[in-house]
Amino acid sequence: MPSFINNPTALYQEAWGKQWAQHGGTILREDVIPAGQPAEGHFDIPKRLDYVCLDGMSKIRGALTLTTHVEESLVVRDEYVKLRGAMEGISPKAYRTVGVVVMGQQGIGKTAFLLYLLLHRLENKLPTAVQFGSHSYTIFDDGGAQTVPISKVDRRLSLCWALFDSNANVTQPCQPFRSAPQIVIQATSDELSPFEGWVKHLMGTCVVSDVPNMLEIAAILKELGFSPQRAFALVNKWGPSTRTILGLAQTRDLSTAEENLARIVTDTALYICGDPLDSKFPRFKQDLLFTRPYRPSGLTDIASSRLGTFFIPTAHLSRIFDMCCTGLSNEEKLQLFRALSSRRVTRPTGNWRYEVTMHRRLCIGGDALPIRRADRAGSCLMQPTTNVLPGTTTGLQKAALNSPFYWLPTVESLPGVDGVLGDTKGNIYVVRATLVDDDYTEDYSNPLKGLETIWAMVGQTLRDGGHWHFVIVADTAPTVDRYVGKYLDDLRDVTFGTRKVSMEVWSCVFPGK
Repeated sequence: MPSFINNPTALYQEAWGKQWAQHGGTILREDVIPAGQPAEGHFDIPKRLDYVCLDGMSKIRGALTLTTHVEESLVVRDEYVKLRGAMEGISPKAYRTVGVVVMGQQGIGKTAFLLYLLLHRLENKLPTAVQFGSHSYTIFDDGGAQTVPISKVDRRLSLCWALFDSNANVTQPCQPFRSAPQIVIQATSDELSPFEGWVKHLMGTCVVSDVPNMLEIAAILKELGFSPQRAFALVNKWGPSTRTILGLAQTRDLSTAEENLARIVTDTALYICGDPLDSKFPRFKQDLLFTRPYRPSGLTDIASSRLGTFFIPTAHLSRIFDMCCTGLSNEEKLQLFRALSSRRVTRPTGNWRYEVTMHRRLCIGGDALPIRRADRAGSCLMQPTTNVLPGTTTGLQKAALNSPFYWLPTVESLPGVDGVLGDTKGNIYVVRATLVDDDYTEDYSNPLKGLETIWAMVGQTLRDGGHWHFVIVADTAPTVDRYVGKYLDDLRDVTFGTRKVSMEVWSCVFPGK
C-alpha cells in the first residue's frame, strides 16, 4: 500500500470513482438518555439515528498535509447531506465563479463537511480542487491529482468545485480559487470576517450550518471509542459543540476542564453584558451563545440558510448568563435584547422596531395600559413594571405569582409571542406586538406553540394559580380587531401538556410613538 503522507495521488487512486471505506451504525435514544430523565434546553432528540461513518480519515489528512486535527472516523451528519444537496442546486454562472461560505458555531464539524464533500465528489468522478494551506492547492479530475502553487491559475480549475478550509493563518481562498472554478466553497468559524470582501465581490452567499443533535454527538463518541451515554450529561450541560464535548470526553481531569470552561463562559457573558451593542462581541461568544440557521421553510436552497440566530442551549449556561446580567439597568437589558434576539433578523424592520418600543413601554413602569376583552364587553388595565427578568429560560423560572415582573425572550425563540408580564393580582399577560403585515411566516403567525413553551417554562405556582391572558398589542384598532378575531376561537380552551387552560384574549391599542 502506498504511503499517503504528502501524496495526493495515493488519495486519488483510492477515492476516484470508488466508494471510500465506510460502515453503518445505529444509536437509539435509550442508549443515550437515562430512563425518566428528559433533556433540558433546545434538544429535539429523535428516537433513532442510523448513520454512515467514513473510516481512515488519517489518510486524507496525510495526503493533503492538513494542519487541522481530523479524527480517524467521520460520522456523516444529516446536515452535511442537506448542505451538499443545496449546493448541487446552484447553477454555475458564465464567466464568473460562484462563492459560498459555510459558517456556524465553532467546533461543529465544518472541516469534516468539506472532507465529506470531497470524498463524495471523488467517488462520483466530479472535478474538485482543495486548498488547506497557504502555499498550494490540489486538483482532482480525470487526469489524476496535481498540486499547484497558489500563484498559478491552472486551466483545469474551470471545471472544478474549489473547497477551501480557513484557519488562523489562512482566512480567504487563493486568487485562482476566486476567479477560475465554477464554485468556491469556504468553511469558516463565524467570528472570522475577512471573507466578507471576496464573497461580496463574487456576489456570493453565506450559509449558516446547523449544530449537531444529541444522537449525532453520541454516535461520534461511540465511533471514537467512548461511551455514547457520556453525550447526554456533557451536551445537556455545555451545549452541542462536537469539539467541546470531545475535549471533555478525552480529558483525564474532567473537573478541572469544566472549571476552565466555566471561566471562559463567564468571561464571555461579562464581556457581552458589558457592551451588548459592541459589533465585535460575536467573535467572543464561543461556548455560551450558539448559532443556528433560521430556516422557516427548511433547507430548500442555499439562500434559505443565509440567516443565523443566537441561542443559549442549556440551563447551566443560562444560569451563568443570568448571573452576569445581575445589576444591569432595564435599558441595558433592552440593549442586550436588541443585540441577541432572533427577531432582529426574522421580523421585518418596522415590526421589529415596534416590538422593541412595546418592550420599552412595558418595562418602565408608569401608567397602566387599557386593554379590551375580545369575546365580550369589558376592559381592564395592564400595569407595566420596572422588574425585568433575564431573558433566558432560567430567567422566566424566577417569576413569582402576585409579584410584578416582565420577561422578554432575549435568547429564546417563541413563535407568535413576544413577552410575559405579571402583576400583583396573579395576572399573567402573554403579549404579542403586531403590525398589519405580521403574517410574514406561518411559524410566527400562530402563537399556540409559543404559549405552550412559556407554559412549560414557568414555575408550578404560575401554572396553578395564575390568571392567563393573551394580549394582542397593535398600533391601530383595525389591526387589533383583525388578529383578535383570528385567535379568539383557537385560544378559548387550549391544552398545554395534560392541562386544559382558559386563555382569555385581550386587545391593546398602543401607537408606539
